[in-house]
Amino acid sequence: MCWEDSYRHCGECGTRFGGEPTAASLGAEWGVEAGKAAEHLQSGEFAKFYSSGLVESTILGKEAKRNAVILATDKRLLIYCSKMFGGYELKEIPYSAMSSIEIGKGLQGHSATFVASSNRARVTMMNKGQPERLISFVKSQIGLRPHVAAAPTRAPAAPASGTDFVEKIQELAALMDRGLLTAEEFQLAKKKLLDPK
Repeated sequence: MCWEDSYRHCGECGTRFGGEPTAASLGAEWGVEAGKAAEHLQSGEFAKFYSSGLVESTILGKEAKRNAVILATDKRLLIYCSKMFGGYELKEIPYSAMSSIEIGKGLQGHSATFVASSNRARVTMMNKGQPERLISFVKSQIGLRPHVAAAPTRAPAAPASGTDFVEKIQELAALMDRGLLTAEEFQLAKKKLLDPK
């Protein structure tokens, strides 16, 4: 893993260290608009990568482009646009609903069109933040169902003991913290470690 101190996260997988960030800390780290976007994170959801750019929009019936912040979270893609006279627009695309992503790169930065079954979002001039890592991460998440269980498919041959048991519980807890296991799946896997019969 290549840790990047400027973003306090792993540049490869987006895992953060030093605790999960709040909207205020993301605002301080990534800018005010990113902090405003982060206010819309759900409980237990955290932002992995961000970028800013221009999103295609309709203003007063005319095609226009608006400044936007794009957050790739562990569960979905958020596109946040502040409105000129207050307020905001927020588009969210769960990875499970996303069917494809069209990408490009030019002199003015990266561009991406995120395609889902019911909506489509085109973002251009993505040149701040981590656009390449954001796009790469979103590509890896397309079509994944939320809470895909990554628990072992078979129980260990003998009850785990000592440090081996502790390490396995810690691995399961980390999977649950990342949203890959539900609390029930965690308890079931832990029970299998204690009693493999």
